[in-house]
Amino acid sequence: MFEVVKSGKTMHGLRKFTIATLRLCPFLMLFHIFLHLKVNEGVREKENSDRLEWLQQHVIFEGLEEKITFNSLTNCLGPRKFLHHGVLTKVHTLSLRFRT
Repeated sequence: MFEVVKSGKTMHGLRKFTIATLRLCPFLMLFHIFLHLKVNEGVREKENSDRLEWLQQHVIFEGLEEKITFNSLTNCLGPRKFLHHGVLTKVHTLSLRFRT
């Protein structure tokens, strides 16, 4: 191995490889960041879906004419998002609100 490394051709090839790798480095870094963003987005979507499913199973819809499906698509904005968690209090109408 030592004799192979001493030859000029191998060192020249290694130098070319190193330069090419350094040129690709910014692109690889951007790809790495993009991949992390996609994974994080997927995890957020899964957590959102799980929270909405849990909420669907634990909320009582007495007095409502139409059943509400939390984990469904909206008319214009795509899937519903779980924005806040906390204590719910009933007000005089049939609507629910969050206590802050």
